[in-house]
Amino acid sequence: MPSGYDWYGGTQTGARKAVGTQRPRRSRRWRHIGTRRVRVMKKLGQSKVEYMAAEKRKGTKNQIIAEAMNVTVRYVQKLWARFKHAPEGQIVFPARMGRPPRGPPTKAERSAVLNMRCALKSGANRIWDRIRRSGTAVPKGVARTILREYGEAVEHKRKQARRKWIRYERKYANSMWHTDYKQLDDGRRFISYLDDASRLIV
Repeated sequence: MPSGYDWYGGTQTGARKAVGTQRPRRSRRWRHIGTRRVRVMKKLGQSKVEYMAAEKRKGTKNQIIAEAMNVTVRYVQKLWARFKHAPEGQIVFPARMGRPPRGPPTKAERSAVLNMRCALKSGANRIWDRIRRSGTAVPKGVARTILREYGEAVEHKRKQARRKWIRYERKYANSMWHTDYKQLDDGRRFISYLDDASRLIV
């Protein structure tokens, strides 16, 4: 390959140009995987999405923004429809995955857990079960957090370590089957089977 040759641009960056050895210029938006022609997905970051929203508020056209960020016009329209009502400086992209944080325990939860702790002198599991039976909804993890805050429970490092044995780790099919049953409303019993190898954790 000649020195200074750019395979992606199809041109030679040095002073001399290779004659007859230049590859055709590739499209940045399309690639060929075998016989299929697929579009290259452009990933945008937080700063680029904020720039897009700021330009849209100024009245810039979608075509100009799409060419500046090397995306399609339709993608700009989707992003604007998603963030046009978001206040400036509060755009989060990409969206955070998972359940949103719950926040600190409330005063009612603290009083319920501490009162039950004084009455039972037991751990978080029994306290949570007794509170649940009384009709108050306090998650088990919140009960443990409250007990640790007030020094009524301690953390066990050995229990936090990962176990050597993991479920669903069989390598070959039909080496272990899991079964479970349930009685339906009409009186019939439903039995299910699960191959351990089908839930292999890599």
